[in-house]
Amino acid sequence: MTKYPTTPTEITQEIIEFCKEIDPTYYPVYIPVVQNEEVRFNYCMTDVPKFVEKNGGRVQFGWTIWEYPSIFLEAEFHATWINPQEKLIDITPKPDGESINGGL
Repeated sequence: MTKYPTTPTEITQEIIEFCKEIDPTYYPVYIPVVQNEEVRFNYCMTDVPKFVEKNGGRVQFGWTIWEYPSIFLEAEFHATWINPQEKLIDITPKPDGESINGGL
């Protein structure tokens, strides 16, 4: 078993229903994680806006969906970056180095 909750391996019906409780107008998607040295773990709310000021694009607020398989689902309020080409990217490092983020 993992030390931390992790990105779900698939978007299941259970995850879809969980996300509908948070915001029924959005569907969960996977977002690539491209960590950036200017953004610190657990500081997305302050560091992503600073990154946007320096590099352009805009901040997108939403929810990271974490799963502890067979135990629980968790939604964490989160900030990601929409780059100048309109691509959604999570630039915040993850505790176990994950390369995708399941988000809403």
